[in-house]
Amino acid sequence: MLDEQQSMDSPEVQDRLAREWARGVGSIPVREPTTLQEMHARVLQARSRQASAALDHARRVAQIQVRPEPELPPRSEQDELEILQRRAARIVAEHEEGAAWTGHEVLILVGAQAGITAETLKSDTRVVEVCQPRQAFFWLARRFTSLSLPQIGQLAGGRDHTTALHGVRRVDRVVALLGEPDEDTPGAWAKHLLSRAWQSAASARRAQARLHATETAA
Repeated sequence: MLDEQQSMDSPEVQDRLAREWARGVGSIPVREPTTLQEMHARVLQARSRQASAALDHARRVAQIQVRPEPELPPRSEQDELEILQRRAARIVAEHEEGAAWTGHEVLILVGAQAGITAETLKSDTRVVEVCQPRQAFFWLARRFTSLSLPQIGQLAGGRDHTTALHGVRRVDRVVALLGEPDEDTPGAWAKHLLSRAWQSAASARRAQARLHATETAA
C-alpha cells in the first residue's frame, strides 16, 4: 500500500496523469488524507484558495473604470425664468378656492410676474427692478398668508421684520395711487403692482392732482 501511494506521488506519474486529464482522458485521482493533521492542512489550503480568489475578484472589481456621468450644461437665466413661469401657472391652476396661500407660493408668483427668480428676490441687490418686487412680496404675503412680519422677512432672504414692515407701508402708498385690481388674488395683485413703475404712477397722480387744483382755482 505504501509503495503504491509513493508511486502515485512520483513526479513521473503526476505528470502523466496531468497530461491525460488535459486531453480529457481519465481524471486526476485525489489522495484521501490519512491523518487528522493532513485533513486540517487540506481544509486550510482550501480556505486559503477561496480567500485568494475573493481577493483577486475584489481587485478586478476595483480596477473597473466607471464611466462618469456626463455633466449637464448649466441652465441659462431664460431657462430658469421659463421654469418659474410654468411653476407659477401650475400654482394658480391647482390652488383651491378659499384655501390659504403659502409664502413660497406668493414668492413664486411675484418672481414670475417680475421676471426674476426667487433667488434674486432673496439676494442683497437693491436695484429698483428687484426692490419693488421684493416689497410687493412683503405686502402680498402680509395680505394673503398667515405669516408674521419676521417670518415674511426670513422667507425673503433672512431680512428682519422692520424691513418687511417698511415694504408693506411703501406698497400701501402705491396701492392708494394705483387702486385695486379686478380680482383679489396674489397673481392679480402682483400683475397690478408690477405692471408699471411706481415712481411713474406717483408722478402721474401728482400731476393730475396739480392739474385738477389749477382748474378748480380758475
